[in-house]
Amino acid sequence: MEKGLEHGVDSSSVATLAEYSKPLIDYLQNLPENEKVILVGHSSGGACVSYALEHFPQKISKAIFICATMVSNDQRPFDVFAEELGSAEDFMQQSTFMIHGNGKDQPPTGFMFEKEQMKGLYFNQSPAKV
Repeated sequence: MEKGLEHGVDSSSVATLAEYSKPLIDYLQNLPENEKVILVGHSSGGACVSYALEHFPQKISKAIFICATMVSNDQRPFDVFAEELGSAEDFMQQSTFMIHGNGKDQPPTGFMFEKEQMKGLYFNQSPAKV
């Protein structure tokens, strides 16, 4: 029987990809050696899928990215968007869409994009609707 695992992390309480991915990593660590999973990541959940692929490639039979961030080794999720945004640092300093779940004096815990930014970042390879 197939079993689904929802992420279940309060993103306002984490500041790193490792912390955000912890439930998935814990699940994969405890998965029996003869079992494999299919991971599906949407939006920033794609970064967790990428992270898991780096740590447990032998336990993942397929990885599916749906409008998702695909992060490679030593890359931060913001780095994926660097060409579109300029630099991650510039984006973080200029953005009014940063979410500071742990207080303004702490690093941001999330961000929101406007519709036009989303088109350029996530859908820039998609054909226009006909």
